Amino acid sequence: VIERGWGVDINAKGQLVGYAAPGPRMTGTRNVADGQWHHFALVRYGASDLRLYVDGKLDASMTANYIVDNNFNLRIGAQLTQGRMQKWYTGYLSNFRIQKGVAEYLSDFTPHQTNLQLTAKTTLLTLQDTAFRDRAPLMHRISAFGNAEIRRFAPFQTQTSKGYAAAFDGVGDYIDCSGTSNFMLPGDFTVECFTYEQDFREGVNSSPKKMCRQARWH
Repeated sequence: VIERGWGVDINAKGQLVGYAAPGPRMTGTRNVADGQWHHFALVRYGASDLRLYVDGKLDASMTANYIVDNNFNLRIGAQLTQGRMQKWYTGYLSNFRIQKGVAEYLSDFTPHQTNLQLTAKTTLLTLQDTAFRDRAPLMHRISAFGNAEIRRFAPFQTQTSKGYAAAFDGVGDYIDCSGTSNFMLPGDFTVECFTYEQDFREGVNSSPKKMCRQARWH
């Protein structure tokens, strides 16, 4: 059973699955597990409008009138179920940003071609430089587990350096961000990131992956 929370997963077909729980999930149509960088954004607007964008295009939407009112830890790269981490993500994640109180995207858009920037509504900004750290003003504690590491690899071909991303090998790797009220998203919010997923493209370990989740299962 999932308690109140939100998340974005990748299913066995390489499609993104977004949700604000408890309640139904929405599944996109694009295959993002194709060995290419993709941008995704989970956006909530108003009381019940939940949208999932992939590479700036609306990929799924649904009505989700659930209040995300917990302060669980945010975990990137795996899921905690009954005290055990599982459903590991394999690939790279770059420029993970949460904005609380704003629906950044309400129509199709062009994804950023440089590092995401801080805004007045940013509550978390990480996975874009040489360390696991939060560049938002509150500087949440971020801990990396397993072999998760920062590498020079990112989606911005227009940058000379190309930037950085967190690498996950699918065997015990994940990131934990300490839970605070800043991850409670009862109204408008935008969660976005760049993903480069590898497992499905290579035909191995094809169970669903947990990209990011701020929720608890029991």
